[in-house]
Amino acid sequence: MKLSPNQLQALCRKVLNEWKQAGGGIHMKVDEKVVFEKMVNLLKGEIQKELDLERDVNAMLEAPEAPAPTVPPEPPPALPRPTRPPPSFTGAMAVPPRASTPRASTGVVPLTEPYSQVAPPAAPAPLPEVPAQESWQVPPP
Repeated sequence: MKLSPNQLQALCRKVLNEWKQAGGGIHMKVDEKVVFEKMVNLLKGEIQKELDLERDVNAMLEAPEAPAPTVPPEPPPALPRPTRPPPSFTGAMAVPPRASTPRASTGVVPLTEPYSQVAPPAAPAPLPEVPAQESWQVPPP
């Protein structure tokens, strides 16, 4: 909307007059001329924002669309992988030599013995026989 400076001033005067006639609902702390000038400047600024937006939109509509890129963009660089020291047989991963008998508490066999020398685990003790009960049958009424 294109308004002349005179039209803006007339619009602001009408608004101020309506505020005065509203029955004393508005009390101005500064002079009426200062309020009037502030109103005019604010309206000019808002109208200018609208004109700038309209100009930008029209420029976007009239501009030809950019062609799609024919070459795909390069992928982002890969993040560096954390480096680990190479495993060593003398480092923290190595199992220290132990006695040739398995541990009694855990049943774990040290890795220093060949598998053929490891005794198989003992068979578990059989469960005691429990007499069968026929409690699943419903007694006759």
